[in-house]
Amino acid sequence: MKVKPLLIFGRDSWTCGLCGQVFQDGSLVPHHRANRGMGGSPKSDKPSNVLSLCSLCNGLIESDAIEATKARLLGIKISKFDAQIAHLVPVKVFVDSAREWALLDDKYNVTLTDNPNDGVAN
Repeated sequence: MKVKPLLIFGRDSWTCGLCGQVFQDGSLVPHHRANRGMGGSPKSDKPSNVLSLCSLCNGLIESDAIEATKARLLGIKISKFDAQIAHLVPVKVFVDSAREWALLDDKYNVTLTDNPNDGVAN
């Protein structure tokens, strides 16, 4: 399935998944939650694995280890081994300016879900 960026941006309300700013000026890029690797894998190119990020935030999480760790805690970055189950891996998205845990499906839908850390001992 080839991901359609405009459908991703619309699903995400034209909002960067990391900084929460709204962009309609071409600053958003489709970010693969599980890295595609060199050349890319068609199996990871599906809506549940793609999120809208502004180009600044996308570059930041790809080049800064601390920012990458923050993105992993939010589900914005996930293991490349989880690409096939990205629809089961929650991500913290913006809903009406507040972050909410959600699942992304391969039909460009967002479903709010429980905090994945509830019940996990620290």
